[in-house]
Amino acid sequence: LGISALIVPLGVDRQLVLLDVPLMIAASITTYGMSLDGQINRIEGGLLFGGLVAYTLWSIWKSRQQSNPEVLQEFSEEFPRVEQPGAKFVLLQCALLLLGLAMLVKGADLFLDSAVVLARGWGFSELVIGLTLVAAGTSLPEVATSVVAAIKGERDLAVGNVIGSSLFNLLGVLGFAGLIAPAGIPVSESAMSQDIPVLLATAIACIPIFLTGNCIARWEGGLLFSYHLIYTAYLIFSAQQWQSGIDGIAQLLWVMVPLTLAALAISLLKNSARPTPATANVLPPEQDQP
Repeated sequence: LGISALIVPLGVDRQLVLLDVPLMIAASITTYGMSLDGQINRIEGGLLFGGLVAYTLWSIWKSRQQSNPEVLQEFSEEFPRVEQPGAKFVLLQCALLLLGLAMLVKGADLFLDSAVVLARGWGFSELVIGLTLVAAGTSLPEVATSVVAAIKGERDLAVGNVIGSSLFNLLGVLGFAGLIAPAGIPVSESAMSQDIPVLLATAIACIPIFLTGNCIARWEGGLLFSYHLIYTAYLIFSAQQWQSGIDGIAQLLWVMVPLTLAALAISLLKNSARPTPATANVLPPEQDQP
């Protein structure tokens, strides 16, 4: 999200602020609560996965209830109606789909094995491997999707992709893994003490950022990406037990966090002081001039 906003400011749909981001916060809190006993068992995994199914069905139902001519026109222009494909075409597409899925699974397996070997050689734990190398590798398709959508002007898609992916990872990936794991998914103490709280704090931080003019400005994207780099550096320093690096990050955060809160507060105040479109229409002409 930070990289996409650095390229071009991203518009934020009202539904994201009112529903999707609060749902992401609720999913993060639920995950934290389920992890208090040190694992996510099958029942908890089933509840998480059931939440994803319910959210998906509700989203489909909600979209069908809404009739937006602009959305329908945009969809028809983007995906023009084509003739009904024949049986050979359908079989070919199914074969390509299965081939792509098989290559994706094999590629992910090779990437994971290589990342684990390299990281263990550097002295990193499996948790740090998952939070850095594996997370970055699996997020590359999402980064590409959001960046391309932002460049093409489909900025709502760029934001929705990130929020939807976060919900799917929490409810779908974690839930399904916990559902099929015989002994559940173990949750380490470091994940409980720092990683899951960082996840929750990031979700909460999205609300004021999204509310500043209903868009994510470049400087806000830079903040998001900067905090990601700081978090990654902290994980590496902790794995290497480099105390001076950890202390340096702590001192940096003591400066950055207050400045970030002040900048967001000023941006929110400026946005709330602007007249709404309805108010702007009734102002005298001379008041419209700066």
